[in-house]
Amino acid sequence: CVGLQESDFDLDLVLTPRQCEVQQVLNFSFGFGGQNAVMALGSFVT
Repeated sequence: CVGLQESDFDLDLVLTPRQCEVQQVLNFSFGFGGQNAVMALGSFVT
């Protein structure tokens, strides 16, 4: 939502970068002709 400053509902809108510890990520890739891929990565805790 380009230019959105305030949401009508409770939304964690990140307007500036902030530090956080990332534990899982999900990457979507969409290509022409139905060439789609999804990659899920996460940290391994013993």
